[in-house]
Amino acid sequence: MARMKLVLIILLMHISGILATTPLTLDESIDLAVENNKELLAAEQGYEAARWSQYNVLSNFFPQASFNARAVRIDDDTYERATEIYKIPVFGPNNIPKGDYIPFSAAGMNGLYRTTYNTGFTVQQPIFNGGKIFLGYQIARLARIQAEQSLVERENEISHRVADTYFSILRIQDLSEMVKKNIESASVNLRNVSQMKELGMSRESDVLQWRVRLQEYQTTERELEYTIEILLEHWNSMLGFSEIVYHPEAVELENYEDMITNYAALSPGEINTFLADNVESLKKHNPQFQNAELTRDIVGKNYKMAKGNFLPSLNLQFNYELENDDRLDLSGDRNWNLAAVLTFPLFKGGANYTNLRRSRAEKRQTDLTTSAMEDYLITETRRISRQLITSALQVESNRTGLEYTRENYDILRSLFEQGMLTSSEFLDAETMLFSAESNLISTYYDFITAIYELNKYTTLKEVK
Repeated sequence: MARMKLVLIILLMHISGILATTPLTLDESIDLAVENNKELLAAEQGYEAARWSQYNVLSNFFPQASFNARAVRIDDDTYERATEIYKIPVFGPNNIPKGDYIPFSAAGMNGLYRTTYNTGFTVQQPIFNGGKIFLGYQIARLARIQAEQSLVERENEISHRVADTYFSILRIQDLSEMVKKNIESASVNLRNVSQMKELGMSRESDVLQWRVRLQEYQTTERELEYTIEILLEHWNSMLGFSEIVYHPEAVELENYEDMITNYAALSPGEINTFLADNVESLKKHNPQFQNAELTRDIVGKNYKMAKGNFLPSLNLQFNYELENDDRLDLSGDRNWNLAAVLTFPLFKGGANYTNLRRSRAEKRQTDLTTSAMEDYLITETRRISRQLITSALQVESNRTGLEYTRENYDILRSLFEQGMLTSSEFLDAETMLFSAESNLISTYYDFITAIYELNKYTTLKEVK
């Protein structure tokens, strides 16, 4: 008994802690998750990196200018040999030495200094490099678009996860409330059966059965409350909080009645149209589907770039020399030159050919992989669309079944209170009522969850 009281006290503390948190609507929780979720923040930084990478590749179209300064000092032995003076005889008109000599040194002839300073500007402008610059920019642009689509996909994924956990919490809370009502009902029935036993109108086995049923309800209630707390921690973590700060605001299930009725009443032709419209929305709006096409484009351009390695390249280079002497004063003889360099690749050890074959294999692999992923997305969209309709039908069926079960329960309860029905038979009726109520609540939330799951694929705010 003391252990049971301790468990109840802990449970009440958990419940009071949950009630002390702030209620949050679904839209507010999604906005909060989009603002604070670390996965989404990381995806945003990935998009920023791809955007700046595109700018970086764009710079390859522009000329590259640099200022160059170089100081070269030769060793003493080399300098002494180069500056050594040699006497060159002077010959007359008849090729006979005149006896005069001209001093000569290699350093004087070539302008050699012990330390030579060379400064100037260099400007390089690529003209054609086998299309690699242009294709590289296109790939970077597609990668930036792909990163943007991945960011949208991540946002859709997080929104769906938040919504799924949101409704899972509400589902279990509604089940918990139903269990509490059953606990009250079982307590009353246990008290009535105990009184009937004292009057000799019931057996000890009947009392034990109701005690077991009450114990089962109480255990179920504790399990549900613990599950709610676990889901709340996970849900708040997705919102960016390490503690339970918010709890989901309850929704009115009756607000979905018209939508449920409409889906349950769809004819076979309307169902096919519904499926086709959702698949079309998938192809048009889904970022994952669009990224598959972008991936094919990127790999295709990589293949073209591999082909461009066999083409010649043309580059221009302009050099402007400020000085080339033994002083660093930028006052030497200025000169400039312009060079056009045309390069034909002849043989690079087979690297161009192997790179081409690798790119071709990657292209085929990507085509097959993206095609398989597109088929999966289309199949999933059709499955969830059918699941949405099935959930609507199940809601209507379970609602009708609950009405009949509740009517049957009321009749059997009246008979039980009059002593015309055994306790076991009435327990079976209560079990059927509990199962019918649980099934109806579950199918309501299955329908709502299917709406948001379909929205994740079609990326539409409202399901058609």
